[in-house]
Amino acid sequence: ALPISHRSIRGMRAGVQYVGAIHETPAVNDGEDCEAEIVYGSSPAHALDPDRSLRILQAELRRTPSDPRTRYYLAREHWYRRQWAAAQEHFEFTAEHSRFPGERADAWLYLARIHLHCGRADTARTCCLQALAINADFREALMLLAEMSDPDNAARWRAYAALAENRNVLFVRAG
Repeated sequence: ALPISHRSIRGMRAGVQYVGAIHETPAVNDGEDCEAEIVYGSSPAHALDPDRSLRILQAELRRTPSDPRTRYYLAREHWYRRQWAAAQEHFEFTAEHSRFPGERADAWLYLARIHLHCGRADTARTCCLQALAINADFREALMLLAEMSDPDNAARWRAYAALAENRNVLFVRAG
């Protein structure tokens, strides 16, 4: 059978509610594992109004200031704009308060990248290790550690990364 491509698909049971002002997620966890791979993209509308998501998330933050998911996506909006201090603040909140391990590990990885960009390599390595403490199968965190290590350690981190399968990561980014 050939794969089927869809522009939009909803694979949830009837009555499932989606939550979140943006990047909506189903408000259900029935404990069942799912082997589906979902590939996300952005709408062409983003080019027409590149600040739309930021405005929506800022409004949502005023409404629910302690929601880690809102803070995570708001941090990413700041990351995209290279607003390091604002991104760091929201990723730190997410890393501390999210109940979702994939989200926490990803926040730690972003924090590592922010610290590295700002010249704080030791703190960046510590953040990478925090991500790996949550998910030792996180290839991107292992590769970043390799990038920040001396040649002997870098080779070891790359070997570990080659074994990683990215189970339970929030996003698998290209590269």
